[in-house]
Amino acid sequence: MTAPRIASCAILACALSTPALSSDSLSQASLPAAGIPSQAKPRTRSVWQVGEATFHPHAGYALSYSDGLLSRPGHPTNTYSYVYSGGVGLDLGDNWVFDYTRTWTDYSNRAFHRANGQDFTASDKFALGEASVRFSEEYHYSTEVLFETGRQTIHEVSTTALGASYRLGSKSLIDLSAVGNVEFLRAAADPVDYLFSGFLRYSLTRRLVASAGAGLGYLAVHPGPDMTYFRPSAQLNWQPTEKFGLGLSAGTENRKFYAHQGATILNSPTLGASWDYKPFEQTRFSATARQDISTSYFSNQLVRGQRWSLALQQRLLGHVNLTATYSGGATRFVESQPVFTPFTVVEEVVDEEGNVGEITSTGFTVSGVRIKRKDSVHSLEVGLSSTLRNRLVLSAGFRRSRNISNAVGFGSTVKQYTLSVSAKL
Repeated sequence: MTAPRIASCAILACALSTPALSSDSLSQASLPAAGIPSQAKPRTRSVWQVGEATFHPHAGYALSYSDGLLSRPGHPTNTYSYVYSGGVGLDLGDNWVFDYTRTWTDYSNRAFHRANGQDFTASDKFALGEASVRFSEEYHYSTEVLFETGRQTIHEVSTTALGASYRLGSKSLIDLSAVGNVEFLRAAADPVDYLFSGFLRYSLTRRLVASAGAGLGYLAVHPGPDMTYFRPSAQLNWQPTEKFGLGLSAGTENRKFYAHQGATILNSPTLGASWDYKPFEQTRFSATARQDISTSYFSNQLVRGQRWSLALQQRLLGHVNLTATYSGGATRFVESQPVFTPFTVVEEVVDEEGNVGEITSTGFTVSGVRIKRKDSVHSLEVGLSSTLRNRLVLSAGFRRSRNISNAVGFGSTVKQYTLSVSAKL
């Protein structure tokens, strides 16, 4: 799978997807759930019910002001944005869940053009003999301003995932998954990623779980070289109490670029950690850190990233939720750069008369990568939200993000203020 991108203004996500400002990709870690399990939200009762089908119409409106937003590299500006959304969710039977959301965004500044967005999700889980099978399909279409491109970028992505887990005994479980991810980006490379992975999980104790496995992937990029990659890793989750949890992971990635000049191999370590602490029912602290490698929007490039985040969730006065996240990280845009290394091979030969001679042949091998661009990102997000009668959500948020880049025109400091209201029937 391709990694999430670092957005300088994820207006649609922060205004409509969650009650408060959503975190960017720096605050997410690709680790298994560590520590305190999150409580599943019960399905909202709806008057729109026909047999086993329950419909949940929803709508929202968000007003945002952004200062320092890049209209194109080297051109920071400010703008108001007005985001309207509408859609419907569907619960079908006990397991199938569908949702479709359409968004319309207008800007006060003519440097940004009107944007439409679409999101569709579908998921199911069921038992097949002794195995538990899960399926999900996601489609996303948006126009966002990204740190990586420094401008409004049309982004279309479709992800299909199929997985199954099977218990081998009271302490062990095997998990297999296949994920296909197709992305289309205007004026950028279009990656198509297929990943197959398998992990064995074993409960060392009731509160200590270890897992190990590997993923094998193929990435086709147009324009650019195709790649294959292999990711072995091991993970450890420890939950000594109901209030505290810790997760650790370590592995490596072996990635091979296939270009006209030959193949280039890049080896990269992958590391991750997560910490979760819930001292009270109304209070939760969490922290994540990771180092990984992902696909860049630019042709013939990858992104090496180190990211971390600190988060607080606090319920105030019984009805108001406060969220605060401070995150940061560094990214390196790594380009496949051919390095030609000459070699000489001398072979001894014997003719029919027994005469000994030598044949000398020369050639070269192709390998090497180089760092194309360096970015450093820090972001602070604070949000307040309140839910009325389990259906109406009011929220307000502030976000400040700063990107320092050695590429001219891509550095920026963005401040964003958001007010939103959404309802679900």
